[in-house]
Amino acid sequence: MNNVIPPLTQERVMDWLVEFLAEILDIAPREIDPTTPLDHLGVDSATTLVICARLREDLGVQARPKDVLEHFTTDALARHLTGALPAGV
Repeated sequence: MNNVIPPLTQERVMDWLVEFLAEILDIAPREIDPTTPLDHLGVDSATTLVICARLREDLGVQARPKDVLEHFTTDALARHLTGALPAGV
């Protein structure tokens, strides 16, 4: 069986963030504007820690709470996380 992992793109990270936030905040994904500050969606410090842990588990992305706090929209965080990846990852 060939388990091909899709490349980690900005779009993939942003889609993951939107789906994950919708699930934990109990809102529809369509209600999440990628440019809305995460605190306006209800993200707090505890949620930030969960986001970092799940990014590592689900996508293999090392994110620190500082990354989330300094890039506090799904769009900005996805751009930051994928911009920091080496070529070909």
